[in-house]
Amino acid sequence: MKIEKNTTFGGYSAHLTTANDKPHYMNITDYRIDADTNYQFRYVTKCAAGFMVINDSTCKIGRMTNFRKSTLQTIQFRHTGMPAAPWLTIFAVKGGKMVTCDKGLLDVMIPNDFHNLCPKMVGADLFNFWRANDITNATPGVFGDIEAQVNKPMTVQVVG
Repeated sequence: MKIEKNTTFGGYSAHLTTANDKPHYMNITDYRIDADTNYQFRYVTKCAAGFMVINDSTCKIGRMTNFRKSTLQTIQFRHTGMPAAPWLTIFAVKGGKMVTCDKGLLDVMIPNDFHNLCPKMVGADLFNFWRANDITNATPGVFGDIEAQVNKPMTVQVVG
């Protein structure tokens, strides 16, 4: 796994391998979401029958990690108190793999949350990274300190 600073959109890029050992690339945005502040969220889930359901909620970002396995499709947010503010995508899944996620959401996730949201993404390199950095279900932050990990090779790196 490798995390790089992405100067194009102001976030990060993560290169990792999926559960079936294929390389995967995802964007990590940084909208400076505070874990203790309430925001407006709009999220799309897929029910058991396959229908997409859109919901709105005002809560802290930590509530956005409590979904059943493979049901969450996307999350958008905007600052409360700014009704004209645009909706910004902070989480998106395609084919069971995360394609974008905000740093604020990754900072409040635990490994179980990550595995439930995107089970196809948890491969050996991510497990090795969690083990090497003492990241457990008792410690939020599935990528640890992202800024400290930038351009630092981590355990197994597969970019292809």
